[in-house]
Amino acid sequence: MRWVLVLAALLTGCPADPRGGEDPPDAWPLDAYGEDAEAEADLDRGLDARVTPMIDMAQPDMRVLPDLALAGDMRPADMTVTADMRVMPPDMAPPMVDMALLDMAPPDMAPPDMAIVDMTPPDMMAPDPDMALPDMGPDPLARPPVERCAPARPLGWACFSDDRACAGALTCIAGLCADQSEFEGPCDGNSDCRAGQQLFCARYSNQGANLEQPFCRQRGVVGEACHRRNFGCDFGLVCVNDLCQERSPVGGPCVTSGDCDNTSWCDVTALCAPFIPLGDPCNPQAPGCEPGFACTNERCAERAPPGDDCQHAGQCAVGQYCDRFDDTGDRRAENVCTPRLQEGDPCDARETSVCSGSVCLEGLCAVDVPEEGACQSSFDCEAGFWCPQAR
Repeated sequence: MRWVLVLAALLTGCPADPRGGEDPPDAWPLDAYGEDAEAEADLDRGLDARVTPMIDMAQPDMRVLPDLALAGDMRPADMTVTADMRVMPPDMAPPMVDMALLDMAPPDMAPPDMAIVDMTPPDMMAPDPDMALPDMGPDPLARPPVERCAPARPLGWACFSDDRACAGALTCIAGLCADQSEFEGPCDGNSDCRAGQQLFCARYSNQGANLEQPFCRQRGVVGEACHRRNFGCDFGLVCVNDLCQERSPVGGPCVTSGDCDNTSWCDVTALCAPFIPLGDPCNPQAPGCEPGFACTNERCAERAPPGDDCQHAGQCAVGQYCDRFDDTGDRRAENVCTPRLQEGDPCDARETSVCSGSVCLEGLCAVDVPEEGACQSSFDCEAGFWCPQAR
């Protein structure tokens, strides 16, 4: 520190000892030489007394610091305070600004008379009603007119739970035309599973619980667990007592006659029984007559020829139906067996199986209805078309 004081004395021309001699000039060195701490403190107090009156108080909002002495060796050696210097404290607040002159209103606080800008994107503008819209073709999700033959639908189009609505080998899964599913793929019915892989659509667990999402599963072999509502046993096998097994012979368990072999039927005791021969008593509610015969008046008999009384078509000979209405459309007092009608013959759509190899549409027996022709089922339409039904 001493060399700093000596250098200051040489530059200012002041005596080395500031305590002796005449009063110092107006420019007083900030760093003075002192022999001890007490002398240096006296020097600092003298400096404060000389410097303080020199502060320009022209700024009324300026705060004046009573001690302008810099600490220790951090004060520059050649810094002096003169009468014409204005001291600006480093922490002095900036001059006050009239904030009322600044417009700080946010954008959403704009004056009410400001014109509103239309920010709607161009592609969201309302179309010009006079502008013709381009033809985008049929809607893949729209239902065609009901009971009118329509073209089969391609991959990804809505099929309304009708497999026959889909073109080619496509099938209807979850309401859309799709390829058949592989093992464990989604399905709505057995036809949704890949053909030739012995798959079936499992709708129920082996305990009979409904599955939230049916899936394609491998068919069961003899002895494997099953549930009869799944129809999940291998071809030629049946599900009886929750196991896949061969069709039952006479005396074997059954639920329906389909569980029995070709020589028996499922009687009211849930056992396979021999067919009932011609002329023996029978139950009209559970007929077990030999194939080709019918239970008429509680006896197995020949099927009725044309003109005989009947209650249903099964009592009439092959190729006939049980006619319930006369030529005027009135209800008959007694039904009669009548040969089935041919294509183009007048018919009554209220009858069942009235047409032979065709369907009764608009009063005529017809087959292979063309596009947009009337239909009752997809079997009424020609190849490549289907018959949309009402919801």
